[in-house]
Amino acid sequence: MTIRLKQLIFKFCSDNSGQVIIIFAVLLIPMAVILGGALDVAHQYNQFKKLQTSIDLANLAVAKEVGRNPSIKSAQLNKIAEIIMQANLPRSSAIDLEPFNHF
Repeated sequence: MTIRLKQLIFKFCSDNSGQVIIIFAVLLIPMAVILGGALDVAHQYNQFKKLQTSIDLANLAVAKEVGRNPSIKSAQLNKIAEIIMQANLPRSSAIDLEPFNHF
């Protein structure tokens, strides 16, 4: 009887049928969380790159204007930078430019 019990235990431990579904079910939630996190990171990176490009273009426009007219007032430079930023940011962007208008 003990040999039969050992055979049954060995057969149960070595049987692989049905394990893929269980493993998939257990790993489905972590895979969904990782995928969602990756999508969030990609979206944040794209928003950062758009904002960085817009800031770079505004800086170049302001520097060009200062090169043309060294006595230009800072209020005019802020207006130029704001126009360039508004023109280069996407219309659906959730980026608020108000915190930058305190100079």
